Amino acid sequence: MEGQESAKRKFRGGAEKKREKNKRLLSNEAEKFCLAFSKSDDESKFTSGLFDIDPKHLYSRIHEHENSKNHFYSSESYMMQFKEKTIDILLFNDQLYKRMLEIKDRKLAFERIIDVVKLIGKRGMSFRGEYESAKDLSNPNVSHGNFLDIVLLLAKYDVILNKHVQSVTKKANINTTPGRINKKKKMSEEINSAGMYSIQIDTTQDISVIDICSVVIRYISQNNLQSLEPTVFEIAISFLSPKKTTGLALCDLVSSNLSENNIDIKQCIGSSTDGASNMIGQYKGFSLWLEKESPNQIHIWCYAHCLNLIILEATSISTASVSLFGLLKSCATFLRDSHKRMDVWRSVTTDSRV
Repeated sequence: MEGQESAKRKFRGGAEKKREKNKRLLSNEAEKFCLAFSKSDDESKFTSGLFDIDPKHLYSRIHEHENSKNHFYSSESYMMQFKEKTIDILLFNDQLYKRMLEIKDRKLAFERIIDVVKLIGKRGMSFRGEYESAKDLSNPNVSHGNFLDIVLLLAKYDVILNKHVQSVTKKANINTTPGRINKKKKMSEEINSAGMYSIQIDTTQDISVIDICSVVIRYISQNNLQSLEPTVFEIAISFLSPKKTTGLALCDLVSSNLSENNIDIKQCIGSSTDGASNMIGQYKGFSLWLEKESPNQIHIWCYAHCLNLIILEATSISTASVSLFGLLKSCATFLRDSHKRMDVWRSVTTDSRV
């Protein structure tokens, strides 16, 4: 009899331990679900902690909580999240996936474009061409420049780059003329309403020997005239390709460009150029011809060009500086005339970062 009683006590003790273990597991799982997915205003002990619950009534509290609406909704939210069936995933999962693919394709296309830039820089070639507009990319009979021509060649054999080029070409073919006209109209109205403006022009050419004239206008907006510190606006309105670079030709080019943008040339009160003879010549310079179009304008020699001339003049006086810059120029010429010497120079400067 004593053996049977002892076996019963052991059985009851084992069952009690198993029941307590199940209670702890249930309480932990219930706390996990409800702590993560319950409402912020819920005051249940399973969302704030189980430390102050009487262990004797723990099973009853678990039973009550499992039958509550908060536990039901929290468990349902957990299962939907686990199975990826939440509302945001069901609504936007397809869009997010397409967005990820689009970002991946753009990154791959960008890597190819960077490789083209590195190749052109390595070979010392020019980038630009005569027809660089995206609308002209579909015409294979014109020169787009080294950069665009290489990209178009690779696009024939690369799916990702071809997709990118087609997308850019398609967007360029969309009629955006009304938007551009409205922006130009707004810019012209703002400049004319200012009552006065100054103009800056300069010409330059790259290795492709294409001369470009930039036309920049500086003005103060009518809205800022009454402020203590009025804001000066500077806008590059055009980049033109002059056929001739004489003073008269540049003046006619700028005058016609201002007329196309509905900007009154009579309101020009100042011009700024470099010190070239075709710009500041006493008899045939650009400033002289512009003064005939706008008698009130005053010509200013560009301070940056003046500073450059001052530095050149100052360094030419000192024998040491003349020797230094002459030596640097001779070294550059000596290295550039031989690819073998350039290879040695690169091998030396790559490690030392000179």
